[in-house]
Amino acid sequence: MGFGMRVASITIGVNEVSNWKVEDQIQLPEGKKLAPVFLPEVRPLNEVLHRPTLDERLPSLLLPDLSETDILLPTELSEMRKELQRLFAAAALREQGERRRVLKGVADLLMGDVLLDEDLQAALAMLLQG
Repeated sequence: MGFGMRVASITIGVNEVSNWKVEDQIQLPEGKKLAPVFLPEVRPLNEVLHRPTLDERLPSLLLPDLSETDILLPTELSEMRKELQRLFAAAALREQGERRRVLKGVADLLMGDVLLDEDLQAALAMLLQG
């Protein structure tokens, strides 16, 4: 008994080779939103291979960003404390139970700072008057 096996011809393969660039693939499909395309970030090899250790990064992470230097002015800081105290006091009135107690505690703490600011401003005013 003989088995005859017939194999169909293989028609799958590479038809054409062309140069392809990532930029060529970015096109807006009609009626659809464009899916995000991954484009690698160009960086020096040394920056990729030699990442800074935690010891090297920690000092820069702990230093504050002083780009907004207006908040460091005493008057701005004092106004910010007053506004925060008002916000926490108002939030405490709306809440109940433990949340109310915590928010009221924060508002009281900020009120202490506001009173210290006012005392300091009054003392400085007296000092400047002579």
